[in-house]
Parts: sequence; C-alpha cells; structure tokens
Amino acid sequence: MYRKMLGFFLCMTVLLVGGCSFLGPAPAVEAAEYDLGIEKVSPIIGVKVIFTGFSNLSGAGCPMLSRGENGVLKEDDTNRFILLPEQLIRRKMTEMFIESSEKDAVRVSGRLWRFEIDHRDSMARFFMEYELRQKENSLILRHNIILPAGGNALEHAIALERCVIKSARQLAGEITAFEKNNLLKGKKK
Repeated sequence: MYRKMLGFFLCMTVLLVGGCSFLGPAPAVEAAEYDLGIEKVSPIIGVKVIFTGFSNLSGAGCPMLSRGENGVLKEDDTNRFILLPEQLIRRKMTEMFIESSEKDAVRVSGRLWRFEIDHRDSMARFFMEYELRQKENSLILRHNIILPAGGNALEHAIALERCVIKSARQLAGEITAFEKNNLLKGKKK
C-alpha cells in the first residue's frame, strides 16, 4: 500500500512539474509610457518666477502609483511615466510659466507629497507644498488637488496632468499676491 501511494505521489509530482515547464513563461507585456505633455496649455504671462528645485516625498517613481481597494499603494508594472514625477512637474511648470532671469523674481521650490491614482473612488490625488521666496520674504503654500481619474492608464495620466495644471494656475495667482504684498512691505519701510 505504501509503495502504491508513493508511486502515485511521485507520478503526480512529475506530471505537475513537467506540465508547468511545457507551458513556458508568460509573454512579456511592454510597458506603456506617459508624460504630462498630453494637454497643450497656454503660458501664464506676467508672472516673474524662477524654479529652483522640486523634491519627491510621495514614494511615486516612474511606474504609475495607485492605491487599491484595500488602501495599499502599489506600482503599476505595465504603465509608467517617462520621467520621475518631480521632473515631470517641473517640466510642466516651465512650459506654463516663462521663467525670469531678473534678480527680484519669485523663487519657487516644491515638495511633492502625493502623486497617485486612488482606485477606491477613481480619483487622481496630487498634494504639493511650494515655498515662495523673494528677497527676505518667504511663504509656504499647500495644494491638495483631487480630480476624477477615469478607468485606464491614459485617463490616469491625463487626470494627474490636470492636477498639475490646476496647481500651476492657482500658484500664478498666489505668486502675484505674494509679489504685491512684498511691494507693500517695501513701501512701508
């Protein structure tokens, strides 16, 4: 009895291992690459700005980052950005703003905290902290932008791009107000 059972398990093991090797590896899926240059935008005129640096504290890298139904973040192996998020954001900002070479221009740096798609509610989530500096004055701004994301990777990239565009437009108004406030402070002295 023991020999029959041993023979049976040995045959099943050989069939299982052999059967899996006949199937071969799964075909590789080529990663689709996205950029934040999908939508063309007109430049923001009249705002004197110099972008000094953007850092990424979000955990997002070139692979798209998404939050699953259980709340766990995961990287998408088949959909990726061509650059790191902070580089994409800086590139989009320099596309929208005309950078100044004037010494009194507002210097803008940023820290990216969220750049992801949340599948629990199909929303793109973007959280960026900007620091504005002009002469001895500085200001910290926080933009928390949430927009509908759609269902596929292209819609996700477009939604994240729209978050950045909305943030840039909001930032333009804040830079203008910051400059005016600094001018008023200078006149009071």
